[in-house]
Amino acid sequence: MVVEAMQWTGSNADALREWTGGSFQVLDPEDAGENPDATGSLFIAANGVWATLELSEWILRDIKGFYPCKADVFELTYEREIGTPIHDVEYRAPGFLGTSVFAPWYHGR
Repeated sequence: MVVEAMQWTGSNADALREWTGGSFQVLDPEDAGENPDATGSLFIAANGVWATLELSEWILRDIKGFYPCKADVFELTYEREIGTPIHDVEYRAPGFLGTSVFAPWYHGR
């Protein structure tokens, strides 16, 4: 299973917008709604809705599009490939085998 992912750092909005094809937006504080910690938003095409993102959340891409993943869940699910540079880190889901694919920032399988 291959998963491409990029983490929202607060300073990579342009890269996230480009990678998601415009599905990521920086969120104005007054638009955070019920989540005062939300700083970004992501359009989830599979559900046709916008989801809010907090700093350090990951955005994952699969065959249906993009979706958010909390940092703690991501770290519990994927293992960093040893020996890969920090700008091109591979994450591997334990128990899954697959072929590595290029991702602009982070990816896993």
